[in-house]
Amino acid sequence: MALALDLSTYVALLALVSLGLAIVLGLMHVINMAHPEFLTLGAYVAVLTQAAGLPFVASLPLALAAAALTGCLLEAILIRHTYGRAEDTILATAGVALVMRQAFVLGFGADAYSVQAPDTGMVQLMGTAYPSYRLWLIGVAAATLAFTWLLFFRTRVGLAARAVMADRATARSLGIRGARHDRATFSLGCGLAGLAGAMLAPLSSVEPMLGNLYGAPAFLSVLVGGMASILAPVLGSAVLGSTQTLSAAWVSPAWAPVIMLALALACVRLFPGGLLRPRARQA
Repeated sequence: MALALDLSTYVALLALVSLGLAIVLGLMHVINMAHPEFLTLGAYVAVLTQAAGLPFVASLPLALAAAALTGCLLEAILIRHTYGRAEDTILATAGVALVMRQAFVLGFGADAYSVQAPDTGMVQLMGTAYPSYRLWLIGVAAATLAFTWLLFFRTRVGLAARAVMADRATARSLGIRGARHDRATFSLGCGLAGLAGAMLAPLSSVEPMLGNLYGAPAFLSVLVGGMASILAPVLGSAVLGSTQTLSAAWVSPAWAPVIMLALALACVRLFPGGLLRPRARQA
């Protein structure tokens, strides 16, 4: 039972990081190489929140807001000038990732910080004592995923954002301001990574390279899940997250990333469009 809960916790966090990446990549066709650093930013916000004596819960909206604001500034200053040029976007965001990582080192040092998880006690599940915080984390991640889906598919704001990404010229003719929706969408994707970082902070040491733990798996989850929906990477997260967790438990923690990467490559080879590939329209 404990293994199943550990698996669910990892998949929930990975899905949250992947969702932010999928929003930026799937809707905007922007490859944000600095995405893992926004997760690290959220974790450091949790560190600062704890240092200020505020409750841990306060770090969640603060981390989301800090990452979203940073993403908004990044889009306004840099990203908007590279739309339609994938190579330039990759180089630009890779440079931003290096700058952010060095900023973390200069601001916080290379030492690792710890964040105290909220004292929610333990809960008995089928005879196994499990930290309530991890169950709470799974619930918050699920609620965030549901809210994001509702935002994009059940509101006028989400409809306008998807219209801009699908056909910018037509959307402009309908009076929809593309630049504003670009900025909001990019900010939301970065904000979700920051939220995931704050939620991860009590479960891991917070240091400048923290984002690397979820960066590569998140990119692979997007590739494996596909672009049929912004929630398709959630399926990729479930597949790869389960593989890594089970491999670490049953084989070896050292082999877990190798097995996960091998499965990801096999999925991409067998399903180039992703596990949830878009359906072809019939004439």
